[in-house]
Amino acid sequence: MIRWIKVYRDLWINRSRTVLIILSIAVGVFAIGLIGMSQLALLESLHEQYVAMQPADAILHTEPMLDEDFVEGIRNMRGVDEAEGRRYLNLRISLDGKGETWRDLTLYALHDYNDQRLFLVRQQDGIYPPEKGQVLMERASMSYLGVESGDQILVKTPDGRQFHLTVTGRVHDLYRIPPVIEGWIYGFVDMRTFRWMGEAEGYNELYVRYEDTEQTREMTNKVADRLEGIGLPVYQKTLPKPGEHPLKFIIDTILILLGIVATLAMFLSAMLVVNVISALIAQQEKQIAIMKAIGGRSWQIVSLYFSMVFILGFIACLVAIPLSYFGADQLATFAAGQINFDPPTIQFTWQALLFQLGVGLLIPLIAAAPSILSGTNISPARVLSEYGISQVWGGAGILDRILNRFPAFTRDTLLALRNPFRKRGRLILSLITLTFAGAVFMAIVNLRGSLDGALNEMFGFWRYDAWIIVDDQVPAERLVNEAQAVDGVTYAEAWGFAIARYVRPDGSESGNLYLLAPPAGTPLLDPPIIEGRGLQPGDTNAVIVSPGLFADEPTLHVGSDMTLKIDGREQTYRIVGVVNMMSNATIGYFTIMDYDAYTRHVREPNRSNTVIMN
Repeated sequence: MIRWIKVYRDLWINRSRTVLIILSIAVGVFAIGLIGMSQLALLESLHEQYVAMQPADAILHTEPMLDEDFVEGIRNMRGVDEAEGRRYLNLRISLDGKGETWRDLTLYALHDYNDQRLFLVRQQDGIYPPEKGQVLMERASMSYLGVESGDQILVKTPDGRQFHLTVTGRVHDLYRIPPVIEGWIYGFVDMRTFRWMGEAEGYNELYVRYEDTEQTREMTNKVADRLEGIGLPVYQKTLPKPGEHPLKFIIDTILILLGIVATLAMFLSAMLVVNVISALIAQQEKQIAIMKAIGGRSWQIVSLYFSMVFILGFIACLVAIPLSYFGADQLATFAAGQINFDPPTIQFTWQALLFQLGVGLLIPLIAAAPSILSGTNISPARVLSEYGISQVWGGAGILDRILNRFPAFTRDTLLALRNPFRKRGRLILSLITLTFAGAVFMAIVNLRGSLDGALNEMFGFWRYDAWIIVDDQVPAERLVNEAQAVDGVTYAEAWGFAIARYVRPDGSESGNLYLLAPPAGTPLLDPPIIEGRGLQPGDTNAVIVSPGLFADEPTLHVGSDMTLKIDGREQTYRIVGVVNMMSNATIGYFTIMDYDAYTRHVREPNRSNTVIMN
């Protein structure tokens, strides 16, 4: 009983030190629990919700329109498990309702809202399915716009015609990227609404799911060949990763960064425990010696200090574990809202509880063990026979010789300078702890700065304010003149833009490559080249690519040839450089070529479909 009174007195007398240890351990337990529980809930929930919406293995875009008979024919192809056609139309939506501020909008029309096959759109509230002249807004877009059921929205077609649509409710389409990330707004209408707006009937988007996902590329090429065989060019092919939401990489990145910080916090808390326990044992050397002198055994004294660390860890767990559960729930809700899926339910499992208890109890015990064992393994005779610090301080040394050169120092100053070096082990431990704490702080600050710098570098080479892509190739001079006639536009250029695909040596095709074709010497683009060189005047068959393409296509490298397919036409180009540009297999890779080379490829000299403006 007396031993426990000593533990209590030590903890109570050194209250500030006790609170410091509890908080340091609690931070590590909280961080580890927060990341562990939220990671498990987020990834499982996102996967389950994404699989439940019956994702397609391939999405093909074509013009003119498909009919239901053709879709049924694709559905009956060998190796095809399911197929569905949809109609989409890119428009503009007025944010103010008065036609002064516009934003991009895509409206989708389904053949039968009650018989969906792939990428299921789920009703949230309101009138379902929509009637003629009505629109169901995707829920993230509805929140972004700030509209409610019963409101009217003003939309404008590519040819300038304007229509008012009535918002009658919300739907949830998990596959659509939220406007807070992409800036694009989505809505769903009935086919009759498109007819009322004077648009052609049929489908221009084909969703296909295959029986064997290992054959996705091969089967998609067969479906594309079938489309092109009847005169329907495939303008874009998208191959989503099976069972993986296109924005999963965002959650992965967030969790990795937070996991690193949590691990650093855990190690820092362990080092603080070591430092504080070492200082406590150093102060209580005479107490330990007296306990041994009156019959206390080493294991009893060791258990005394281990019990103290255990109690501190247990209190820290009592504080941190409930907070980590609440924090994980808040983090999961925030992340789910950003990606636009239903917030998961945080499961407080025994595995998570045991893991946090292990972090809060075992790690401090393991960290403090060397200090406890070495600090209690002392000779009572030596400690009790010491007087002052004569046996600790070894007399004159290098430090004394240095200090003797400064006679102006007072005795108090000399004592303050010498005192930290009496216990060199504790000094080193304190320096390591402070260094590690500073390193953690600087790492977090530098990480933010590095990310900002990397993003500024990747986006900084876009030296324009806006760009517009039109539906068809028009004379480049006319496009530039029309843009410069608008008040506020100081400079404009005509570029080329296309969805291209890399044709592999075996005839198969890659996913989407977003092709940009600026004129030579443009002041609106300054790509940061990380390998090879940039485009030069006179480059008629050269391209520069984003680095992620090499990971997906390992046969490609700087100096190799690649065959690009644009609008059904193939042409071989030489890769001359790699540009530091943010892209991946989910959102597509960027490729840049000279404008003149692009116009020759598409056989549209002096014409363009894109205008870039400042």
